[in-house]
Amino acid sequence: MTTPYAKLFWSPDPESAAGSRIADFGRWAARHQGLEADLTDYSALHRWSVTDLEGFWGAVWDYFAINADTPQVMRKVSSSPVSRAGASSGTR
Repeated sequence: MTTPYAKLFWSPDPESAAGSRIADFGRWAARHQGLEADLTDYSALHRWSVTDLEGFWGAVWDYFAINADTPQVMRKVSSSPVSRAGASSGTR
C-alpha cells in the first residue's frame, strides 16, 4: 500500500523549530490559555486548533493583535460532520 502523502522534503533542525514564530505562538497560547499541552509540537497545536475553536482563534486574535471594527465572533460555516469555522469579518 502506498501513502497518499509526498515524501518529507525538509524539516527544520530543533533549534530553528524552537525559535520559529509558530513555536512562539504555541508557547504564548499555552501560557495565556492556561493549557498544559506543549503547543510547540505541531501535532498538539493542530489538535488544539480543531478541538477548541474559540480558544484557538481567540489566541490568534490576541497574539497577532488583530484590529477589528467588531469583536471576534466564531461562526459555524458548515453543518457537515467535519465542520469548519471562520472568524467574524470586520478586520482591518
